[in-house]
Amino acid sequence: ATEAGRSELYEWSKVTGKIQPVNLTTGGALLDKCGALLGRGTEAGGTPEDAGDVSRDGSKVFFADLSRVPSAGLCPGEPEPGVFMRVDGRETIEVSAPEPGAGDPAGKYPATFEGATPDGSQVLFASKAELTTDDHSHAPQLYDYNTQTGKLTRVTRGESGTAVGNYHAPSAVISEDGSTTYFLADEKLTADAPPAGRLLYRYETATGRLHYIAL
Repeated sequence: ATEAGRSELYEWSKVTGKIQPVNLTTGGALLDKCGALLGRGTEAGGTPEDAGDVSRDGSKVFFADLSRVPSAGLCPGEPEPGVFMRVDGRETIEVSAPEPGAGDPAGKYPATFEGATPDGSQVLFASKAELTTDDHSHAPQLYDYNTQTGKLTRVTRGESGTAVGNYHAPSAVISEDGSTTYFLADEKLTADAPPAGRLLYRYETATGRLHYIAL
């Protein structure tokens, strides 16, 4: 629903039979006056049906909060969306928050939802922000957030663990069990990859290993 320049996101509970806003804090307050959009945060087209913006059991809803900058009125200027997860209609977690010890000195950058596993246990999102301690650039990165452990991983860190990244969005696809992610990047992330080009990689979640697939 859209009203007065805001895009409001609601959910209906089959258990309670009630409709309630999704973009709320855990305490029940409105998260931001700019509103929210489901998944990748586009009114037209949105995300593919299998992108996992709502978990299969309906307990988790992933949404883009349209501005993380508090304002006294309606949305000023361009919004800076962040990726959030609403759990069981009671708790809200900022998936795109920096890990402990990391913080971007340049401030906040937009983050976009790239997909999730059907059970909502793993979420992929992209951002130029330095959200992990192994990132010291503002190149586009692909991140994996484990909703069960709260662990954030920079998927595009490469074999060295310090690669710039240059994730090509939107391209990430995560397997149903969350064990494997395929994505495109415009940088050499493994020793056997070409020096440049739009490169296809496979990332193994359990081991953190990265494999070059094709140019």
